[in-house]
Amino acid sequence: MEQQQVKRLGGTVEKKSKLYLISNIISFVYLIISIICVYIVSKFNILPTKYLLIITALLILMPIIVVIIQLKTKKKKKLKIFLNFFSFIMCGVLAIVSVYFYRTNQFLSAMQSSGYKIQNYSVMVLKESSYEKIDDIKGKMLGYIDGEDSGVKIANDEIKKTVDVTLKGAATLAELTAMLTEKETEAIMVEDSYKTILEEEDKEFMDKVKIIHTFSIQVPVDEISKDVKMQEPFNIYISGIDTYGKIQTVSRSDVNIVVTINPNTHQVLLTNIPRDSYVQLYNTVGVKDKLTHAGIYGVEKSVKTIEKLLDIDINYYFKVNFTSLENIVDAIGGITAYSKYTFTSYIGTYYFKEGWNNMNGKQALGFARERKSFPEGDIMRGQNQQAVIEAIIRKVQTPSIIGRYNTLLSSLAGKFETNMPTDKITEFIKNQLDNLTSWNVTSITLTGSGSSQVTYSGGSQKLSVLILDEDSIEEAKQKIDLVMQGETLESSYGEVINPRDTTKGTAKQTTTNTTTKKNDNTTNTQEQQVENKVDNEKENNNNVDIYGNKISN
Repeated sequence: MEQQQVKRLGGTVEKKSKLYLISNIISFVYLIISIICVYIVSKFNILPTKYLLIITALLILMPIIVVIIQLKTKKKKKLKIFLNFFSFIMCGVLAIVSVYFYRTNQFLSAMQSSGYKIQNYSVMVLKESSYEKIDDIKGKMLGYIDGEDSGVKIANDEIKKTVDVTLKGAATLAELTAMLTEKETEAIMVEDSYKTILEEEDKEFMDKVKIIHTFSIQVPVDEISKDVKMQEPFNIYISGIDTYGKIQTVSRSDVNIVVTINPNTHQVLLTNIPRDSYVQLYNTVGVKDKLTHAGIYGVEKSVKTIEKLLDIDINYYFKVNFTSLENIVDAIGGITAYSKYTFTSYIGTYYFKEGWNNMNGKQALGFARERKSFPEGDIMRGQNQQAVIEAIIRKVQTPSIIGRYNTLLSSLAGKFETNMPTDKITEFIKNQLDNLTSWNVTSITLTGSGSSQVTYSGGSQKLSVLILDEDSIEEAKQKIDLVMQGETLESSYGEVINPRDTTKGTAKQTTTNTTTKKNDNTTNTQEQQVENKVDNEKENNNNVDIYGNKISN
């Protein structure tokens, strides 16, 4: 009997000893994970000092208190179990927090400019020729555009590695195509941005040729950032290129928006410059070009061209493409953006009503790319792009974004590029966390008149361009300067009056065309009203913003 009692006491002591040991191990693991978490959070440098000190104190003191209690408490089994459970939960929470901060740091690092741009080339021959593959033009003459672009030499060296050809330079795209059609060369080598121009502006030529070879090259780019303290006003250039896939690919820049940010006044000014604006490309003389064509030579050409046009410094750029926009909007759970018109998009055939519309990624892209439905054409497209940007800014300020944080990072990885250093991005976020004031967003658009002119990139062929109004340029300069000096402008966007669940979207697919003629008996009453409104605005030649306010010319 006594032996059995001794055994039971021995077993109880042994169990208590194991519980004591396990409890101490868990509490010490909790302490170590807390220290690691504090190190990661402080190294990331995203939290304001006052928050960092509070969080550090809590993260260190709590596990120390738990360790002390565990060491001094040997007999209170329930307390130990509770502390073990608490420590276990906190270890999981801190591990998740550490992973989130680590992934965020990796994401911001991946956003950084790669230091190169990708150029894609096509080797073309006349469709009537017998050439079918690249080896067929061995020993023949190959034409190329001999321009200022640093990629020309790299492309020439790359093609020479593939096939032995004699290279012949052309000054312009028109001269290059003439070399082939007049049979001065057996083949020509065209960068994809130029190929896109030919596909849109010279379809007759494209019907005469076939592609027998494609290749890609990486071209180093110059560093053009101008660093500032994140408490000071600065300018960011948003370049939206007209392509899918790798963000480093050079292409025409269809979106050209200067974002002027004053962190002290929480004022954002979005200055849209239409893609067809007829401007002097940086480091060129004589013939001007469409602003969109600056993207052919890389984002640095667009930046320097706009700096000269608006007489400003652009500190950083963000480069996005079609894939980027879709992923951003979907990752944040959709947006609610304002439309001035009721229309059906040409791309995706999505229906949008006048007023606020809920959009997913594809709908937002259709909305931002549409121009054929509007009397203002490309100017209205630019304003819709500004409306999408404003909607994204508004959405990411809402608490709901926290629950989508992990999805957001996964969706956006590799989808856009910036030359804004990681430490500047974290500094900016840190400043905003220290002052959680909402942002005031104002949008303006440069205006002008349509014309047909020869372009620097297009050669002798006349293309549709927009001759910018000098008063419009001056007004943009003045407003940018006002924001930089600390002025607060009138907001271009009111309160959302359709705050439904943006993940569902109100825009719906339809094949209805709002540009149907008024004498078409199948056109419904709503479409007739839209058509009448568009016709009236054409007759009155009104240039207005998304709220119907007249834009000065």
